[in-house]
Amino acid sequence: MENEMLDKTLKYSTKHYKVNGIRLKKKYGVYIRVSGNSQSENLQIEAAKKWMEANGIPISEVEFFNEHALSANKVVMENRPQLMRLLDAVKSGEITCVLVFTRCRLARNFFEYNEILDIFYAANIDVFFTCNETAPFSKDYLIEGIYGIQIQSEGANIKARLQDVHKINPPQKFGYVKREKQKSEEPEIEQKRYCVDERYHYKIIKAFENIASVKSYDELLSLILRNKKEMKRNSVEDTWKIFRSPFYAGHYQKGPHYYLLEHVQPMIDLELFHEVQRVLEQFEQKLIDSIITSREQSFVTPICKECGSKMAHKNTIVGKSAYYKCSKHKNIIITTTEVNQHLKESIIELIGSLCEKDIKFVCRRAINSSIKALEKKKKELGNQLIGIREKYVLNYDPNNHKGITDHMDKVNNIQTEVENLNSQIVDLSNTQSLVNDLINVIRVGLINEISLDKLHLFVNFMIKQVIVSEEAVELEMYLSEFKGVKKLA
Repeated sequence: MENEMLDKTLKYSTKHYKVNGIRLKKKYGVYIRVSGNSQSENLQIEAAKKWMEANGIPISEVEFFNEHALSANKVVMENRPQLMRLLDAVKSGEITCVLVFTRCRLARNFFEYNEILDIFYAANIDVFFTCNETAPFSKDYLIEGIYGIQIQSEGANIKARLQDVHKINPPQKFGYVKREKQKSEEPEIEQKRYCVDERYHYKIIKAFENIASVKSYDELLSLILRNKKEMKRNSVEDTWKIFRSPFYAGHYQKGPHYYLLEHVQPMIDLELFHEVQRVLEQFEQKLIDSIITSREQSFVTPICKECGSKMAHKNTIVGKSAYYKCSKHKNIIITTTEVNQHLKESIIELIGSLCEKDIKFVCRRAINSSIKALEKKKKELGNQLIGIREKYVLNYDPNNHKGITDHMDKVNNIQTEVENLNSQIVDLSNTQSLVNDLINVIRVGLINEISLDKLHLFVNFMIKQVIVSEEAVELEMYLSEFKGVKKLA
């Protein structure tokens, strides 16, 4: 589909004009990308060669970055090696001019396109599109940002169309054999492209029938886990998707409507499929919660008391809690649910023992004192920076290259230190905001109704570490001048 768009566009791209004012002695980088194995890079390569010929660019000054069969809709830019290589070359100054067929070859995502723009603008390179129907590259960030929105919209449309295509003609489908049209002794399946795989036929039908009669969540989960094993699926989610797919009823869904797939041999009827959907919808949220619990990590990674090492997180089967286990001491083990429960109980108890006056006195004073110290240091660095710049202007020598380099290094080091100070001040200000929230909780006495997200913030603020042994769980807390160490049997 994307290739058809390129074919259509290229017919306007055979006339290449000479670009006036091109700087000489450049290293040119040509970026090529197609999304699938069935697509050809030749269209883009030929367009680039004609552009170079029109502008008198020798091939010796050009490096090609060919990204074959990588969809920008599916693969993030960090996982596109040729694009990363191009951007690294731009950053290092090895490439000073980029040629690309159209903007959508670089990205299909607005934010990724903006990241690429940042690199191009910072390096002050030239960018030319070899398709004449594409608007020229602009040095105006706002204009290119608008184009970025357009390519994301185009990418979303392509993705939606591909999803519809895959619903109707999936590359492969569990329980089916995909084949070309062929003659058959059975007229009703003669034109079927997707035919039932007899190895799984009975299992799939029986699984749908069993789920349609489910009365409880535990019964449903047991069936899902059993079918996962029997059908050799990778995960509970993969198994769940089978029972959510109308493909097995010979239909596909678009919005609230279902459409017949003439080329699919159905295993079940649409009525049975709808019965299964009613059961799944009833218990879906509970299953999602169970999946999360089976993989959930605690707010704080516990530490083994015997060796002082962080305990390893382990996922478990759906329906049970994930857990932590010491890699050296196998008997030291605790579930994620237990850790979080201990944390919640301890924080509720600690907050209940504090008073507003204590919090204001200890926390606010410490935070304000730290912010003032950082602000003072930041002001000193600002004055130092002014002095360095004044000295540089008064003693400027254009021939003293080392002096210029040393000056820039000093300025950059101070600016980096100022940025670090600003970051620390912001962190402390956020902590101050959290202290205010804590005071409000104490003031109104609603600690037992605190939300999970807010509890998470309090954990980071109050809990230093969780230490686990075979006999007990110990929580070391900040604000220990009020509470000390909390031990739980």
